[in-house]
Amino acid sequence: MSDAVLNPAQQALLEQIRTPAGAPRFFKPGFVAELRSDMEAQLAPLATALTEIDADGVAASRDQLFLSKSLIERVLGCESKFLADDAIPFEWSIPIAKGTLAHRAIELIATSERVRPPLELIDEAMARMQAEGTGLGGWLALASAETLAEIRGATNNLVLSFCETWPPLKRRWMPAVEFPLRAEFCGGTIVCGGKPDITLGTAHGHEARKVIVDLKTGARRAEHRLDLRFYALLDTFRVGTPPRLLVSYYLDQGQLESELVTEALLEATVDRVVDAAHRVVDLRRERRAPSTAPGTHCRWCPLNASCPDAADLSRSDSD
Repeated sequence: MSDAVLNPAQQALLEQIRTPAGAPRFFKPGFVAELRSDMEAQLAPLATALTEIDADGVAASRDQLFLSKSLIERVLGCESKFLADDAIPFEWSIPIAKGTLAHRAIELIATSERVRPPLELIDEAMARMQAEGTGLGGWLALASAETLAEIRGATNNLVLSFCETWPPLKRRWMPAVEFPLRAEFCGGTIVCGGKPDITLGTAHGHEARKVIVDLKTGARRAEHRLDLRFYALLDTFRVGTPPRLLVSYYLDQGQLESELVTEALLEATVDRVVDAAHRVVDLRRERRAPSTAPGTHCRWCPLNASCPDAADLSRSDSD
């Protein structure tokens, strides 16, 4: 499909994520190696704390710490809620399922030879996941017909919005959906991982060209940019050249927020991840008492009924 037949929303998005002509972005030589070395050094004390040494001075056992974008966000928010959520086993729900299913359907959009209706893509994605029988697929296989219908409807809204507001994903853009990113530190004792919703393009030598996209709905939050910065850091360590642009795309608004990747942005992200890692270890090993940070998240906190800060927030909201 040529640009001439794109609707205004698609055209606007394309213009905002394109690499500007004559404006290549490069990072100074050695920057990525220095960045990784700095992160390793800051995480080294934690790796030691996670390793049990026997009487002969040999590492007898090692706990691995895995950091995801959601864990980082949670522990840097309210620490008391973080620990309370830690104690609750994960369960699939319709809101979580629709997002995961939508990503699988969008992956089919990126790889299909022809344009297909959203519901057809959703049904195929759902059938494939049910056949796998694990994770969401296992949950879907046991869900009632009413639940499946509700999930299909909610997912259709997301996928249809994507089709309406995004230009077709051309192969020359090298699109990838939920591409797994992973970075290991301190001999694999500390691992960072995640899957950005969409990546477009790839580095050209030392020139930054890649665009990383997270698809969102609802209100814009500062954490959305921080999630993307985490992905940018992981991709930087994987490729050796940072991505060029980070995009939060709001499907229900047809709008995006973007920022260019800079050295300062990546350095700040290292500090944020290291801070989160230290907090996780301190809290899970009961080295100190957790702090509280009241906010809108109090509504969904397991401690809502007993936390005095949540009660104070509720009273102030009602005044």
